[in-house]
Amino acid sequence: MTDNKGISVAGVIAIMLILSLLSIVGVSLLGSTSSLGLDYMQSQQVFYIAEAGREWYIEQIQADNNWSDNASSGDKGPKNFANGSFTITVSDCQTDSLDMVSTAVLTGYENQALQRVVSCHVERGIPDAFNYALYVGGNITSQGADNFTVTGEQAEGVTNFPSVNFFYYQSIADHVISGNHTFASGTYSGVWYVDGNVTVNSNVAINGSIISTGNIDMNHNENITITAVSPNPALIAEGNFQFQDSDHITITGLIYVGANLSGNFLMQKAEDINFTGSVLVAGNFNLQNSEDVNITYDELILDGLPPGLSGGSSSVVASGWKEVL
Repeated sequence: MTDNKGISVAGVIAIMLILSLLSIVGVSLLGSTSSLGLDYMQSQQVFYIAEAGREWYIEQIQADNNWSDNASSGDKGPKNFANGSFTITVSDCQTDSLDMVSTAVLTGYENQALQRVVSCHVERGIPDAFNYALYVGGNITSQGADNFTVTGEQAEGVTNFPSVNFFYYQSIADHVISGNHTFASGTYSGVWYVDGNVTVNSNVAINGSIISTGNIDMNHNENITITAVSPNPALIAEGNFQFQDSDHITITGLIYVGANLSGNFLMQKAEDINFTGSVLVAGNFNLQNSEDVNITYDELILDGLPPGLSGGSSSVVASGWKEVL
């Protein structure tokens, strides 16, 4: 009887010891789990601060038309946010693209600093104008026109135009002309940069581009074909683009009139005019007493921003996102 009681007491003591040990282990595990949970929450918080910094900087540069000097200029922090701060660094800055890094720091419990770093490549989106068949800064006027057709979106009274770097086109041109120039009847190719006004006579075929710092004039001429070679535009006129008594004219590619933000598109008594791509006019688009005029939007021709043009976009596109730390 005594032995049985002794064994029972010993068993109870053993069970109590086991329960006590389990309690200690449980408390320890609970504390460890709580600590891990706190670390995770802090890590997530500083990550979101880094992301907030990235989004903040993208918003800051949206209205900037030239990012090439952003490495040495502009506000990049540090900026206080939530329970921490972020700092932006940029590199490989081009006119319309750059690489950026957002570094976030969080001062957490027990004064332990937490840090997360994210990076991405940023570039400007395609100019808004490139979504339109006809994009006009002033007014679109059509009087006495017979069969004037625009296939695609059109807009007037807009202000968001890309800017043209004429020095770029001068540097890449196959032919540079100083002063006014006339294209006589014949076939031409390459990029033609004319520092002056341009006249295009009848029976001219150009496989390339005309870039003019003045007006482009096709008055009283016919049978003109201009086909842009990607990625360059077909025509850029810093001044006006004008037709009068002209017919059988076909232009494929981007036409940009008024790159000085005041030039006009002027057409009178013209016939059988066909533009495929996009027509941008910073001034007014004026069509009078003309027939069979067709403007057809083609996004494949406008695949990307032509070199030498920048800005004019309300969007910034981020790609190549990654977490560095």
